[in-house]
Amino acid sequence: MLIYLDVFNQEEIISDSYNITLRFNDAAGEVESKYITVGAENFDVGCGNAFGGAGEDEGAEDQAEKVIDIIHAF
Repeated sequence: MLIYLDVFNQEEIISDSYNITLRFNDAAGEVESKYITVGAENFDVGCGNAFGGAGEDEGAEDQAEKVIDIIHAF
């Protein structure tokens, strides 16, 4: 897998696992991205309420956040 770096600060910006379309005489690359929802997962271990968390005041705060998939990956 190839990882492309930013020319100015050497941070990872993308990998070749995304479909990269070269633009401007191959000087820049364009990639399609999308918003994904991160967080607010609900994990069910199959024991019902045996471990608590059924009440409104119990459990963790669900902090769902929408992020761009490429930025979240790198």
